[in-house]
Amino acid sequence: MEEDVLARRRRILGEDHPDTILAVANLAVTLRSQGDYAAARVMEEDVLARRRRILGEDHPDTIRAAANLAATLRGQGDQLASRALLDDTLARYRRVLGDDHPETIRARTALADLNER
Repeated sequence: MEEDVLARRRRILGEDHPDTILAVANLAVTLRSQGDYAAARVMEEDVLARRRRILGEDHPDTIRAAANLAATLRGQGDQLASRALLDDTLARYRRVLGDDHPETIRARTALADLNER
């Protein structure tokens, strides 16, 4: 279903529409949960690039895209790249949303979990 939604959004709304980008992000999360890290990574890199270009580095959706990519990198075993993205993600969430925001806490937890491994 997610592939169908994505195809329709691309056709009707175009590649850079927020709903299309969200459909790509959703499909990537599903692929990651199914263990297809390579496909998820390609999609998440695309989502991150588009959100950076359209929304800017500090928009919460852009930061979330970086966190999603970090999770996929971790799943692929690339701890260094994952840690670098998570460090940046946490710093941006702290600056933009504050220390007590749920996304900031989630990023802190992901980084702590990565550091324990």
